[in-house]
Amino acid sequence: MPSAEVAIETLELLWRNYLTLAENVDLESMDPQIVANHVARKSPVRPFRIAAWLGRQAFFLAAWSLWEHYTSELCDSLPTQVRKAKGDSHVNWVMKNLTPNNLPFTDHEWFGNANCLRNLFAHHGGRAVESRAHNLLQRSRKAFPNIEMYTDGYVAVDHCHVADFELKIENFIEEIAQQDRSTVPTGALRLTPSGPVT
Repeated sequence: MPSAEVAIETLELLWRNYLTLAENVDLESMDPQIVANHVARKSPVRPFRIAAWLGRQAFFLAAWSLWEHYTSELCDSLPTQVRKAKGDSHVNWVMKNLTPNNLPFTDHEWFGNANCLRNLFAHHGGRAVESRAHNLLQRSRKAFPNIEMYTDGYVAVDHCHVADFELKIENFIEEIAQQDRSTVPTGALRLTPSGPVT
């Protein structure tokens, strides 16, 4: 990712794509008149719920990938670098690189817990039935306290969960960029995720 500005722009495009989808398939985000029309036609609810759930999961995974890519290039451009240890999560590796470079990671704990939801999607298809998957759900509730399960074991990801996540990523990128600008003297080299610029 060449800059914080491009990362934010990409995040905003992902968010707009998600909102466009939500306005068409998510009964919670649809125009009330459209919902009323579906009710009048007795449209089945299940397809809408599945489509909305898939849209939320897709945004979460795409936004997480964006954040991982941005932070990987950020850490690889820092003056002091820490190699990733075996068993280290990406979140902890980022923290280990930001700390010696005096860069903030205010929501480190939140991202660590949110990573459990990402792993639940990526490795368990969003279903918290097996003990390992259930443990991931329990820990993800530290980031998303009101997240529940459907009766078939799938995680009930709501619009508010993906909205919280979008805001956390945006805040992270902006906090790093602000700290970067405030600590570098005028005219000095400034590090961006793509390398040094003047």
